[in-house]
Amino acid sequence: MSFTNFSDRVITFKLVYWGTGLGGKTTNVRRLLDLHGQEQPLLASHVQLELGRWFPLRAFRLRVFVNVTPGARVRDPSRALILRGADGIVFVCDSQASWLRSNVDSLQELDETLAVQGRALAELPHVVQYNKRDTPTALPLDQLRPIFNRHGAPEFMAVAREGAGVVDTFRAITRMMLARAYIA
Repeated sequence: MSFTNFSDRVITFKLVYWGTGLGGKTTNVRRLLDLHGQEQPLLASHVQLELGRWFPLRAFRLRVFVNVTPGARVRDPSRALILRGADGIVFVCDSQASWLRSNVDSLQELDETLAVQGRALAELPHVVQYNKRDTPTALPLDQLRPIFNRHGAPEFMAVAREGAGVVDTFRAITRMMLARAYIA
């Protein structure tokens, strides 16, 4: 869905945060809005970020439409609609042991949804964020990595409610989307 408007000098991307319910997707976006100095809407499921300060491009402004999938309703048809046309994906994995099965189901749903759309995660810019690393039941990365990062994507440890790892995750996926759009 990336789009370059040459008359307004704006490059636009669509980014989707995907993962299980209560895993930290919306918290990531709320922290980005806080750090970017933007007012938070009541629902942070669809927001727009203007990124001139974080990604100074000489001739263009960078705009990212950030979408958060509803996590509590696995197999919700709206998740497929949100994913359609995505330029990049952040898979937010809740590191807590009790959420392992939900994370696996969410990743499987992501793979299946992309396949129906004629796409594959391995072919898209994506990163994996292991959230809630501060919890006592956080699983070791050696246990999570083979399950959730099968394609060797960049990965980030996070405590989204504190903002840790949020910006690094976002910057990495944004760079990947830029590289894909302008090298491909």
